[in-house]
Amino acid sequence: MEAQTTKRMTHDEAVARSKALAAKLRGRMKEGELLYRQPDETIQDIMDSGLATILKPARFGGHELTLDALVDTTIEVAKANPAAGWCYTFVVAHQWMLATWPQQAQQEVWSENPNVNIATALAFPRNEKIVRVEGGYQLSGEWSFSSGIEHSEWVMASSTERSFAGEDPQRYMFLVPRSDYTIVNEWQVAGLKASGSNGFTISDAFVPEHRVINLSQWAGPGVTPGMSINRGASYNVPLYCALPTCLTSAIVGASLGAYEFFIKTLRERLSKNSNNGSGVPSHFKQRVTELSAQIDAAEALLRKALDVIRPGGEFDLGQRARLHRNYSYLARSCSSAVDELFQFSGSAAVYDWNVMQVYWRDVKVMSMHGYLNFDAASDVFGSYELGSSQ
Repeated sequence: MEAQTTKRMTHDEAVARSKALAAKLRGRMKEGELLYRQPDETIQDIMDSGLATILKPARFGGHELTLDALVDTTIEVAKANPAAGWCYTFVVAHQWMLATWPQQAQQEVWSENPNVNIATALAFPRNEKIVRVEGGYQLSGEWSFSSGIEHSEWVMASSTERSFAGEDPQRYMFLVPRSDYTIVNEWQVAGLKASGSNGFTISDAFVPEHRVINLSQWAGPGVTPGMSINRGASYNVPLYCALPTCLTSAIVGASLGAYEFFIKTLRERLSKNSNNGSGVPSHFKQRVTELSAQIDAAEALLRKALDVIRPGGEFDLGQRARLHRNYSYLARSCSSAVDELFQFSGSAAVYDWNVMQVYWRDVKVMSMHGYLNFDAASDVFGSYELGSSQ
């Protein structure tokens, strides 16, 4: 049943709450790394903050803010705790994603829990088997890279490209409850450890028609059943034009956090050495000037992307190619900047207890997300820009 909120949160209120949330999460980096997932307290703090539903449609009890709120709140959380920011942004974005599904799916999921946690798996599955049956599909397979899966009650699992009788090959996405998938504890990794991006398996689960969506249509043209129900501009955007805002806002936030930590540490070092009468070395000034500009430029590209997608509607090939280029480039740029911050942090940064190392490893792995591959984006944008189909 649809519901209305008694008071919708404003953008400024959301940002203020994200700053308060960030203050709670700042000291939990190492705890999350040891657990290889977010602590239960962190997920509860996110839910208690009320921020999980900032992109949820108002007709279902959400605040229906824009993707600007997702970006601004994620940056604040990721600055304080990169992996927590990564998980936070998906908690918020996945409710936004559900708003584009058939109305029956929205009602089914949100009626059980208005603050539901939903995971996703967009990478191609292994050993996939999909059989069309009366009223839906029988689904089996193995999926990886599902951030926050252990804290989720549902998962959106993508398929490979396949065709059914009389249809062109398409990708599909299946909405599956916790009772129908088994988590595989495989997330033993070099970075972004606390994201808990484990895999899961599904064995011959029935997925009714209303919990299946055409991913090819959603990702490219931006056509889904939910767009005729929830008409806000934020819901009327192709998936692959909008979803990367959550990936890149976590990267930008973590990079800003790394820079702030670096400056704080460097000032402390310089203060201790000030008694000998020496000033700040010029190469220190040059390095911080260049790296601060590099991260600010990356954030500016993210803000530019928001300007493009904010009105919603149709996106031509040029717009999609440019967005893909900008998202992947800013991710690469942030990764490069944090590499430099880590390199310039001195030998103490190699110790596991050093917070800079967490920022470095987490940004590195965040920027390796499949959609943010710069070579792939270059192929698309370069072909468009040069008028080539190759």
